[in-house]
Amino acid sequence: MKILGIVGSPRRRGNTYQMIKWIIDYINEKDVNTEIIALTDFDIRYCLGCSDCMIKGRCPQKDDVERIHKRMIESNGIIFGAPSYVIDVPAQTKVFFDRSAFICHRPQLIGKLCIAVSPSAGSGENRVADYINGVLATMGVTPIGELATIAYGNHIFPEEEKVKTKAKELAEELVNSIREELRTHKISKSYKPRPEIKQIMRVAGRYLKADYEFWKEKGWLKEIEAKEKEEAPAIPESCEELIKSMPQAFNPEVARDMDAAIQFIVTGKENFKSYLRIKDQRCTHHEGEAQIPTLIITTPADIWLKIVKGEISGTRAYFTRRYKVKGDWKTLTRFDKLFGK
Repeated sequence: MKILGIVGSPRRRGNTYQMIKWIIDYINEKDVNTEIIALTDFDIRYCLGCSDCMIKGRCPQKDDVERIHKRMIESNGIIFGAPSYVIDVPAQTKVFFDRSAFICHRPQLIGKLCIAVSPSAGSGENRVADYINGVLATMGVTPIGELATIAYGNHIFPEEEKVKTKAKELAEELVNSIREELRTHKISKSYKPRPEIKQIMRVAGRYLKADYEFWKEKGWLKEIEAKEKEEAPAIPESCEELIKSMPQAFNPEVARDMDAAIQFIVTGKENFKSYLRIKDQRCTHHEGEAQIPTLIITTPADIWLKIVKGEISGTRAYFTRRYKVKGDWKTLTRFDKLFGK
């Protein structure tokens, strides 16, 4: 068993360190392998926001962040501490969490347990501890508690005895919980990704390739895909009803400054003419012919239905002339975004 203490304060041996050390000292009585590291001892560069870690699977920066991640992965328990700076974590901790975003997307700390630690000079300690535990939980760790208190100056704790008692209780619970997990793997087996990450994967999963492959391998995509299928609106059986329903799927945010009339001339089993009017970020359906259509789509009813249902490729159908387009064809290329709700 290995337990890692991480000091996220700019002060290596300040109040955050002292609180972590109280917990570690009690754990050491149980003959457990422990280590305390301080983020200030490592080269941690700012996140560039390039998303390479989520798309390509690796950060392009060469610094010490990977070394810290390795220590966390090799540990069974983590005690992460940071003081309250303006009712939030200090810069050192925030930068490290920013650089660890891909572990939030691809949880690699499943089955590990953690305690969040935070001192403050007057306020924010509970909020900071909650935040730390929240971030670690998104990485896959299971929080078991928090140690938060007031501290004045260097190692001056008004409620020191009370804090030490709580530290001992948390140390006991952490060691016992890790032993139970090592024996049963109950936490690992029951783990489910957090809702906020599920939402990100629903919206941008296919773009974030490394994340997508990780979720696919874990089998977590099935739930998301099932939910999407469940929430997807039913596609009308007739082409006429389909075109009438298109304003309901209209996305006004991608139609800024757009002024267009999209004319449909439907042939085959159904034979009708109607058009969509897009103006002032609104879309309305009208029977008959538009006076000055921006785009004219002439299509057999069954072809347009198959395209919308995904049974055939719209691009292939266009180039094989299974339907015809006249006018501003660029409007057609925006259909996925215009009617993608």
